[in-house]
Amino acid sequence: FRRASRRSGARASARSIVNRIRRLLESPRYSPYLQGLQESHWAFNTTTRCQQRCVYCFEGERHGKSDLDRESVRRMLRDAQGRVPMVVFMGAEPTLNPHVVEHLRYGAELGLTMMLSTNGLRLADKEFLGQIVDAGVNRCQISFHYPDEEVYAQVTRAGRRGFTRLLEAFDNIDALNRRAQAVDPGAVAFWLGINIVVSRFNCDRLPEILDRLQASLPHTPFVPTAKWVCPPGTSGLKYDF
Repeated sequence: FRRASRRSGARASARSIVNRIRRLLESPRYSPYLQGLQESHWAFNTTTRCQQRCVYCFEGERHGKSDLDRESVRRMLRDAQGRVPMVVFMGAEPTLNPHVVEHLRYGAELGLTMMLSTNGLRLADKEFLGQIVDAGVNRCQISFHYPDEEVYAQVTRAGRRGFTRLLEAFDNIDALNRRAQAVDPGAVAFWLGINIVVSRFNCDRLPEILDRLQASLPHTPFVPTAKWVCPPGTSGLKYDF
């Protein structure tokens, strides 16, 4: 990515996405979600399962399938109650924990704001999305670093079909908000954060990612955040965008 970032196309792409994100977030429509992001929260890794093997996954290589047991999750949620307003379930992929809906409902019943940080694939299942909404969830963060299915396959080392399922997940979420806004034009039934990891796979095509998101989510406010992949042995890189 260091070499790629020197290309004028990559720098222009990065500069463009930063400016577009700034303009998006200036809208008052996003203030409730942004306020929520500023709240203290705890993040729980609830499973080692994942359908993907992303080349830069912060979890590293995983072996086997293990999940936090029910009582461990409930104990941590009770510990969080009164200390933080929000708990984020992470993974690897939290939606693959077989008891995730039960855990989300338990946290919501304790008065916690529950959120998922997910690859989004299971949200292509309308029934599953309905279950987590019924459990009290109205927000999640979805990873979306892909302008097309080819980049999706390269980054995730999974089949290209996953990209289509991810777009189906966006359709399902947007449908929730479209129905809510048919009753109240200002309503937001489900908020989205979008996690974009910038790497050599997409650094020239960042505006395409935002274009795809805006086309897929016309009724859904989404807040994109960008992270940069740094070469091994470095603590971080500075870029003048």
